[in-house]
Amino acid sequence: MVMQTLRELLTAKLKLIPGIEEHQLPQHPGFTFFEYNGKGIGHFDTDFEFDLKLKKINIAAEGLEHPRDSTNHPNRHRTKPHWIVFPFNSKKEVNNIVRLVKVAIGQA
Repeated sequence: MVMQTLRELLTAKLKLIPGIEEHQLPQHPGFTFFEYNGKGIGHFDTDFEFDLKLKKINIAAEGLEHPRDSTNHPNRHRTKPHWIVFPFNSKKEVNNIVRLVKVAIGQA
């Protein structure tokens, strides 16, 4: 039996959310992004980082902070945009990202 990676687990869980679609950019192998009703909602920056479009009000309400050690977005902690990177190294963190995606699309 082959174990699912956390990235595969997160992808599978996101695809179960009504309205979410997975896409890959052919010109960038491995770049996977997700749309909700045709609009970008999130993507993988690495196999262990998910970048989510989340309203600033939700970021504040959840007490979230932009990570200072993000691989692809190391300066976001200064600019504080509505895209926020979530590192994940456990199933619990994967489940939290799924919950936050639902918050982002108004299904939570």
